[in-house]
Amino acid sequence: MNVTRPQNQPAIVELPDGRKIPKELAEIAKGMESQFYDLLFQEMEKSIDRAEEKAPADDYYQSLLRQERVEAITSKNQGTGIQKIIIDKFAPATTNFLQQRSMTKAEN
Repeated sequence: MNVTRPQNQPAIVELPDGRKIPKELAEIAKGMESQFYDLLFQEMEKSIDRAEEKAPADDYYQSLLRQERVEAITSKNQGTGIQKIIIDKFAPATTNFLQQRSMTKAEN
């Protein structure tokens, strides 16, 4: 993703498909996908039948491992598709807002 920032406008990110969206929208989409996978992995861990007691630090290290897994999944080219769905849903409205905003500033 290439990030550009014209003067007095929010940072713009260019997606692999050539579309340009606000950087904030890309970050929100990635965050939502990250939350989804974090919750998914937490629930999957609950389904594991553990014979022995957990060590006190085990939860901490499991959460670190889970965070690394989530980051590995979501950092690839728009993750697994959840980011793309979110961006596809909100990008048109965001693009229209930015165009109207730039037109208003140009008139002033």
